[in-house]
Amino acid sequence: MKKLLHSPRMYADESLSGFLIRAVQDVYPLNYLYSDLELNKKLKTLRPVNYNLDARELSQNDLNCIATLLRINKNDMKKMMLLNLDSSDGYYQFFDAKAYISSISTLKAKVCPQCLRKEEYYRKIWHHINVSACPYHGCLLIDKCFNCGKSITWKSANILKCNCGFAHKLAESNIASSECVMLSTLVYQKVGLLTKRPIELNNFFIDAELSEFDDTFFLLASFIGELRFRSQFTRLKASINEIASIQTHVMNIFLNWPMGFHQFLNEIRTKSNEDNVERILSSFGNFYIQLKRDRKNSFLFLAKEFTNYLLINKSSFCASPNFSRIVNQFETLILTGQDALKYLGVTRRTLINLIKACEVDGMIVEYDGETWIHVTKNSADQYLEKKRTKYLTKQEAQDYLNVGYKCITDLLSKEVITFSNDVHKNLIKKEMLDQLLINLENSIVVKEDVNLVTFDKAIPSIFGVTDGDVVKFILSREIIPRGKSTRRGIKSLLFDRNEVSEFINNQVKKSIGELHSTADVARILKVKTTTIDFWVLLGILKCAERDKIYGKLFFPDEVLQFNESYITVTQLKDLSIRLKEKISASFLIKKGIVPVTGGKKNEERTYVFKRVEVLELINNLSII
Repeated sequence: MKKLLHSPRMYADESLSGFLIRAVQDVYPLNYLYSDLELNKKLKTLRPVNYNLDARELSQNDLNCIATLLRINKNDMKKMMLLNLDSSDGYYQFFDAKAYISSISTLKAKVCPQCLRKEEYYRKIWHHINVSACPYHGCLLIDKCFNCGKSITWKSANILKCNCGFAHKLAESNIASSECVMLSTLVYQKVGLLTKRPIELNNFFIDAELSEFDDTFFLLASFIGELRFRSQFTRLKASINEIASIQTHVMNIFLNWPMGFHQFLNEIRTKSNEDNVERILSSFGNFYIQLKRDRKNSFLFLAKEFTNYLLINKSSFCASPNFSRIVNQFETLILTGQDALKYLGVTRRTLINLIKACEVDGMIVEYDGETWIHVTKNSADQYLEKKRTKYLTKQEAQDYLNVGYKCITDLLSKEVITFSNDVHKNLIKKEMLDQLLINLENSIVVKEDVNLVTFDKAIPSIFGVTDGDVVKFILSREIIPRGKSTRRGIKSLLFDRNEVSEFINNQVKKSIGELHSTADVARILKVKTTTIDFWVLLGILKCAERDKIYGKLFFPDEVLQFNESYITVTQLKDLSIRLKEKISASFLIKKGIVPVTGGKKNEERTYVFKRVEVLELINNLSII
């Protein structure tokens, strides 16, 4: 078993094959060493076709042989290799990431001269075909000998030096495009060689796993330039400049996402005048076929944006029943018919109006004798959010203002607030309610040492003044709030009880003029209001009219005439009469005066006598 007397320093990101070549180049002939491996014993030639062992499945004997030779641990050796994760899926363990086999170049090689000048060893990251530039030096990697122009491959026994004797570290390098540097930086980040730093790309490209990003990248790359398959990127004929040109183009699509992708779709589309969904999709040729056949969801991000492209350009498409099925195959992006109505919670007519008013993005198309309605889910979500933040139903407005159903109805009927006059006919603008609350709050003029009363109790309902009236009175400055409670909405306002009472009296006078209400008459005659109602029923007191709000109304002359014609016992007590006996209803009845009404036999016990008869009796008793 061969063993080196001294093994060179091993780097964490070094390739095993590069390390082996570097370690034995001045000690053993490399082809002689490789011929001892079981891997190459079956070959008829002594010279190996490919000196790259990184992706080979080595036997335990070969692993032991190499580990002993290089005086290194087998685990450290495996870290420098590309371990096959699953031969059926075809993935390698590539640093901390998973890379598809066809993304790794195991024959064609490329190096960074400036990195080699710093430390002359082959970096394993250079195996990846998307690393065409150095993120540290901003230069393009070289894939040909600067001296003789021969391709750098693993057929050479020394990957760091050409057969012509020229060391690749001495080569001059060209400046790479910013797009190629950005692409290489992304690969370095995804395998863990660079810490993440901000790159102005869509989050998908930054956060995607290396294998998923590669799948997405090479699908687009296959439609740009002459390299139609990923494996062609590793062929000797594919120059680093040609690959860099394609990479720059694809990265520009990513940098200008999604419009760059939409432009790409416009360019690969073979026809643009199709009016059938199936024909439109077929016009994208192999691109759509690959999206549809994707079984690993590697192209899911592209597929979703592809459907967004269809939606944006749907005005030129046919809204057939298959349209929503095709668009929704990756996620729900289109709502159709009853699904759209249920999702938005509107009627068919309202939905049509919303589409015509451009409140939601949708289509109304006559197809095969039927009317098809398609609405984009994104615009439906935006509409619902707008509706939630800018519009309220009547019930929601009631809760928002903290009032009852009668109050909100009254505010609408008196046009203090109104329904929207656009497509949201049965909704109230939240902005209008906010402005109402601001105006009410601005009307508050604080007054100290007053008897405050809440909004609910400010004006009793018996006066016929509704909540809507109160709000209008406040806005017109006829009633001034004097404070604010901890309650929310309209009910937070507080009023001075005396000011409100005075205001009510003035309003009543304005409404009924010189007429007396039942309460006024009861106060004048010093009886209860129920007594007044009873006298009206008997016909001894006449009311002028019956108002819906204020009830019975009386002419002042009628009240005066009643007062002059009749008298109650209470009124007798107010007269300054000095008699030996106390004047009462029973006393008058004993003296022969018959009451007009009153007593237990009547529903109303308040006695009423004719004033003339009572005064005449009193005069006779005074003479005696």
